[in-house]
Amino acid sequence: MSRESQLNHARDRPSQGFSKAASSWRASNSSTQYNLREEIPNIENISVTKHEETIRFDKPTVVYIIEYYIRGHRFVSKRSYSEFLYLYKEVKHEKDVTALPEMPAKKPLLGKSDMVIAERREAFDRLLKILIHEKAAHVYLKEFLQTNHNLPYYGKVMS
Repeated sequence: MSRESQLNHARDRPSQGFSKAASSWRASNSSTQYNLREEIPNIENISVTKHEETIRFDKPTVVYIIEYYIRGHRFVSKRSYSEFLYLYKEVKHEKDVTALPEMPAKKPLLGKSDMVIAERREAFDRLLKILIHEKAAHVYLKEFLQTNHNLPYYGKVMS
């Protein structure tokens, strides 16, 4: 396995649950450290800009590219439909969070069609734009944005 393949494999391998230990993170190409939970109100812009297909858990998966800016630094995260769904379900239980948009339905047979991907991208974009203004959701949004593919899928055991 080439070095690039090893890096891609390690990046796409999930860990168990939310990463409670990750309290700070580094900006890409920057030595500036942030506490993301404190910085969420300072997110200047957040959007789901595009998608790409990758392999996760030995099967093809569509991931959505999230770009956001904090104090002039650009950050990028990649999340799948299941990860967005997990975030949505966690935040939905917070009594102080209001007016969440509906999540698009899971469509296994149509999951990679351009129409479904565009519909999901718009819904995910609306969700993130709402959550950056919902203080009760910041703890979930922090974990969602800063960790590497570690949100558990419902009903699946991950190693």
